[in-house]
Amino acid sequence: MSFTRIGRFLWFFTLLLLENQTVGINPTYVVSSKTRHAPGWSYDALRPYFRKAEKYGGHDLHPDVDVSHRGADGVHHTGHAPRLEICEDCLQSCRNVGIPYSSDFNTPKGTLGCNHLTSFLDSKGHRSSAATAYLSPILSSRPNLHIVTMTTTTRLIFSPLSSVPKVIGIEVAKSPLPGKSPSDQRWIINARREVILSSGAINTPQLLLLSGIGPKIDLDKLAIPLVKHLAAVGQNLSDHLASGGISFRIAKLGTTLDYLANPSNTLIPLAQWMLTGGGALTHMIGSGAAFVRSDDPNLPFDSKASKNPKTTDETSGKDAPDLELVWSPLAFLSHGFRSAPPGTEIFSLVATLLRPKSLGSVTLASDDPFENPTIEANYFSDENDINVMIKGVRLCLRVARSQPLYSRLNLRPDNTDKEDLFWLGDSDPDKVTDEEIQEWLLKNVETLYHPVGTARMGSSPESSVVSPTLRVHGVDNLRIVDASILPYQISGHTSAPVMAIAERAADIIKGEYTGVAAALVNKMLQ
Repeated sequence: MSFTRIGRFLWFFTLLLLENQTVGINPTYVVSSKTRHAPGWSYDALRPYFRKAEKYGGHDLHPDVDVSHRGADGVHHTGHAPRLEICEDCLQSCRNVGIPYSSDFNTPKGTLGCNHLTSFLDSKGHRSSAATAYLSPILSSRPNLHIVTMTTTTRLIFSPLSSVPKVIGIEVAKSPLPGKSPSDQRWIINARREVILSSGAINTPQLLLLSGIGPKIDLDKLAIPLVKHLAAVGQNLSDHLASGGISFRIAKLGTTLDYLANPSNTLIPLAQWMLTGGGALTHMIGSGAAFVRSDDPNLPFDSKASKNPKTTDETSGKDAPDLELVWSPLAFLSHGFRSAPPGTEIFSLVATLLRPKSLGSVTLASDDPFENPTIEANYFSDENDINVMIKGVRLCLRVARSQPLYSRLNLRPDNTDKEDLFWLGDSDPDKVTDEEIQEWLLKNVETLYHPVGTARMGSSPESSVVSPTLRVHGVDNLRIVDASILPYQISGHTSAPVMAIAERAADIIKGEYTGVAAALVNKMLQ
């Protein structure tokens, strides 16, 4: 399985996640469970930065949210989207199978439980991305901010006079249009102090490797001159893997949002959104979620048809989940490129593996900066991962057979056609075997676009890429600030944590150069 091509947008992944509308701010994780290797990066240390970044709008439907845990003065808007009745029914069905209700996933008590997801949505119904939150307000007021689009960074530039590798700038080129060959023309942008890489868990290691920073054995294969040997560059790739949509046939048409797949049906909702900021287009695709532990004895993971596959606890603590069940009031198929069959509507449940043991890598396919790197995700290379996913799928089937959601669905237990879109959803959780679920998973799993770890943080250059101050080991004037620095996959979505990391990085840098926030930074690093 491969990742789709990385998009070329400002803050691409926050845009992607918002367009898919599946983001809930989930800060309940620890960047490093061994904080001695990454001091200052625990959840407690990052918590002020989650609140600093957020501007929580609240909602009449969520009066039980304790706003003392939420940010009020940040630039990144969060709120609650409208939801359909079937989504309310799914939440109740989750509670009826034993999943506890959580008033808010975004507090120190953790994410365990079920509820509707928080959205990056402002009071006018507009999506709030990192670009609209941080860049748009200052485009005309910051003389030291220059944004260059349709441009690719091809390599880092090093000082020829320094005894240790010292970055003094970057080389860039125009990004070629699709189907066109790239130009040979290059430009150099000099840095007076530092270069900060924020290209994400795929492109950041690619740029390091193109610049001669990484495993010597890999660079030698491509005749790239070694600047600094760091074995961890491009390694430790971890991603959240989704089961793919488990499709349930709707009993009554007009219950879901599948009608929006027809472009002609979007005209009225579009006009409604433009006039009022409301309507169907402000709904979230991932309306709600349940965060659970696969070893929870109070949940119905067992089955007469299951051999109870053995799993190990890979969570960050006893109150942390390793599975997320997401529900969606429409077809959730083939990364959104496949719609419900004509004459049908779909309600989807998706099981997501939050704490994978399987790790992959990002390596260079060639020394050409315009050629996509080789991504070996290694999904399911560890048996524990697929066993946890099997449990998650079986729990989804239990939720669908619990009232009141069950009454909304048209389940056909006599469906034996494994090629049928609805086969797994129709399957009785007490009759479908682990082997059958595994076979279905191997055909349908999808990335949730949460890759992390390929420039991991740590104290040792032997096993990590950046220090707790985000400086690349053994390289002067170079830091990394993106999801690649996470040593371990987190137990929630990655967008908000990366923004908290960036806010904290800003304080570290200010503390080093100007003394601003120096006392706070030093205290956290002790």
